[in-house]
Amino acid sequence: MTDTTKNVELKEVAVIASRVTKKADRDVYQVRSKDVRQAEDILSLIGMLPGIRYQALDEGLKVHNSTKIAYQVNGMDKTKEQIAAYPPGSIKSIEVIHSPSGRYQAEDIEYVINLILKDDYKGLDLNIRNFTIVSPGRNNGNNHLVNEQPRVALQYLTRKWSISTSYTFGDIRWNYPMDYRKELFGNTTLETVPGSSGNPNEHNYTQAHAARFGIDFTPNSRHRFSFNSSYAHQRERKDILYRLTKTVRKDDISTQEDMTEESRTSDRSNDWRSSLFYYGRLPREWRLNAGLNYNRLASSPDRFYRWGNNPPALSDYRHRKDYVSQYLSAEHMSAQQWFIDFGTANTFNRYTTRNERTGKEERQNSFRSRLFFHVTKHWREDFSTKIGIGGEYIKAEGKENTALQPDISLNYHPQGIFSAQVGYTIRSSYPKQYQLAPETHQEDSVTVFQGNPGLRPLSQNHELTATFSFWDNLVLAAYFSYAPKSIQPYYRMEQSGTLISTFTNAKLLQNIYSLEYTWAIGERWSWYNAFRLNHYKVNAPSMKGKATSWGLTSELQYYVPGQNLMFTATYDRGMVRIPDMQGFHDTGQDLWQFSIQKQAFKKRLTVSFIYLPPIYTGIRHRQKQEIITPFYRTSQGLHLSTYDNMLFLRITWRMHKGKKTKEVIDQTTYDDEKAAGRGLM
Repeated sequence: MTDTTKNVELKEVAVIASRVTKKADRDVYQVRSKDVRQAEDILSLIGMLPGIRYQALDEGLKVHNSTKIAYQVNGMDKTKEQIAAYPPGSIKSIEVIHSPSGRYQAEDIEYVINLILKDDYKGLDLNIRNFTIVSPGRNNGNNHLVNEQPRVALQYLTRKWSISTSYTFGDIRWNYPMDYRKELFGNTTLETVPGSSGNPNEHNYTQAHAARFGIDFTPNSRHRFSFNSSYAHQRERKDILYRLTKTVRKDDISTQEDMTEESRTSDRSNDWRSSLFYYGRLPREWRLNAGLNYNRLASSPDRFYRWGNNPPALSDYRHRKDYVSQYLSAEHMSAQQWFIDFGTANTFNRYTTRNERTGKEERQNSFRSRLFFHVTKHWREDFSTKIGIGGEYIKAEGKENTALQPDISLNYHPQGIFSAQVGYTIRSSYPKQYQLAPETHQEDSVTVFQGNPGLRPLSQNHELTATFSFWDNLVLAAYFSYAPKSIQPYYRMEQSGTLISTFTNAKLLQNIYSLEYTWAIGERWSWYNAFRLNHYKVNAPSMKGKATSWGLTSELQYYVPGQNLMFTATYDRGMVRIPDMQGFHDTGQDLWQFSIQKQAFKKRLTVSFIYLPPIYTGIRHRQKQEIITPFYRTSQGLHLSTYDNMLFLRITWRMHKGKKTKEVIDQTTYDDEKAAGRGLM
């Protein structure tokens, strides 16, 4: 492929207008040439917008501290991975939709980011990238090469067609020093020899292949069609080896014994996803959206556990999920500025669990159907009120549940100093396969994990949100959530003396407050600051827990326009304590980081370098977890010294063949089956 960018005549178009156009349901930002120069890729370009936070370490995006985001390109649903293939120079404007239509609310989406492409950007784009993480010392054990992720993406754009494909390979090795102290039955204590960064006792290995293909067809301005498909194969392995001392107290006499505890978990998974989408503009200001999604996820976790010299406990299961969802919605805008949005979304989900050792196979089927109807009155272009109602029906394992879900919001987004958004809604959540599956395996010397098929198939979350913006760079936000039947971890003792680790339903209350401020200091300097306060409370009969934590992010950027060079210094206090019914656990981490980003060869080459220094001021080095019951108590720690002196290097090469002018100015939804993690990289 020949890079013809140098042969393109660039024309300058002077646009004297505000960068942002505020409407009642969305803010529309024009992409300026200086934004394109500073952006490493599409995700970092989106992260430049007010109220949106881009984390370069894991390429994550948050809108007002929310990760419930859908993505579109010219109104067509896309996944985050799909939009990453578009070059920043192909984007004319970005819409941040803060009052999405009813079908997104049925999918628990709070914001939609819609990329509007330039009409005259055509041709072929080749994007080659490699993401490397290196631990130069022994902070990651013997694995100096922590992460290697090459990716190649090819995209072809014309007025009617958009065809894209990509392939990504990942080889990832994270190792952590762990320790714990357990008290069993009041007379036995287990205490490990703490691991160290040079000699970690938890080793994690992941190797993954991911391929994607997408095609959009726009025959005319009234109709658009889209097909997307992806396949991912992943192999994971986790090995844990503890050396510990067992102390038994009896009749005021203590005896000690040195022991080992070993667990190994390996898993192979195959994930196929496909989606069809249609968008149509019909006569008399009607619009139609239709979509069909399919997902098959197959995994085969094998587990090995050995306590001391005892025979190992083995488990070998096969899991499969077959998921089909469909939605159909219609929208109409009247001449009197009444906007009507109604439709239906239906989902069939089948979980299959097979015990390879016994041959026993169990299936869990569920069917969900949701109807919604919303009416929005646009009193002015910048002020609207919305009221809606949704009805949901779910049938799972012979159990039927129905629920009504009101939705009310007020949106005021003028061009001036102040804007506000206040809303109340009820959202649904559903148990995941690992929570439901009747799988059992040994977790430690006394604990057996067991899924709970008796969990409620439908849980409702009452959510109240309020967001206030001043001058488009100061944002105050509050989020309140009450879930009377949330899913929580639960420990119980059987008469046999076996401790069961499972799940149950309990009340969960969340209050999250945030304050964000972005200060543009001239043309070169930018300073972003955010403060967060999190309060959680969980309640169940005779059990309760609560925790309050605060977070702080401060990021200073300096950009050198003539050199296309950007320097960034960041402090992030991101660890959050989450209460459980019988203890608590921490998620996330605290980090200092320094980065340099350089573009060269007419912006074809982008190099991003990130360094995590061993600065300990304001840093908590240990993720903690505690489980407290009358019969069992444990305190576990994960040491974060793994990240000291870590180096991140991301190299991207872009080539374009075709016409390109210059102006100065999927989310395909599937039920997420991932278990709640530690919030680490």
